[in-house]
Order: sequence, then structure tokens, then C-alpha cells
Amino acid sequence: ELEQLKGLGLTKTLKSQLTDTAKANQETSQAYQEQQRDLQERKAKTKSFQEAWSRNSELSAADATQLEYTKKKREERVKERETLGFYQSYTTATSSSTGGGGGG
Repeated sequence: ELEQLKGLGLTKTLKSQLTDTAKANQETSQAYQEQQRDLQERKAKTKSFQEAWSRNSELSAADATQLEYTKKKREERVKERETLGFYQSYTTATSSSTGGGGGG
């Protein structure tokens, strides 16, 4: 069978396909390993940054202002929902009391 394939010229084609595939797999593997190393380095840097941040947990002025702003916005949203709920219950109560009693 090998001689028959050689006669058809398929052995060179198959060999080149196999070597190309092997090279591509090797390059992919190297790229993957580089990405893994990079990821591990970034994780280590992030961990050391977080540890340093937890030791110096004082907020900067900008961070404190941002937290205060976020807290106030959250409180405002809660108040708006409560007000809307009161308004809806009021309109439901007034429409049911005025609309139901007819005929006199």
C-alpha cells in the first residue's frame, strides 16, 4: 500500500500535512503556556496589590466622595420607590372609593 501511495504522490502530501499540524500544535502549546505564565504573574501582582490595599485601607478623598455619592443615590432610589408605592396605593384607594358608589 505504501508503494501505491508513493506512486500517487500522496506520501509527501500527508507528510507535509502532518508536519504542518505538528508545528501548529507546538506553536499553540507555546502560546498557551505563555498566556498561563502571564496570567499567573498578573494574579500574583493582583494578590500583592490587594494585600497592600487591605493594610492601608484608608480611602483617598476621591474614593470617599464616590462612596458617599453612591450611597446617597441608593437612598434616593429607595425613597422614590416608596413614594411611588404610596402614590399608587393612594390612587387605587381613591379610585375605588369614588368610582363604586353610584345610583341615588
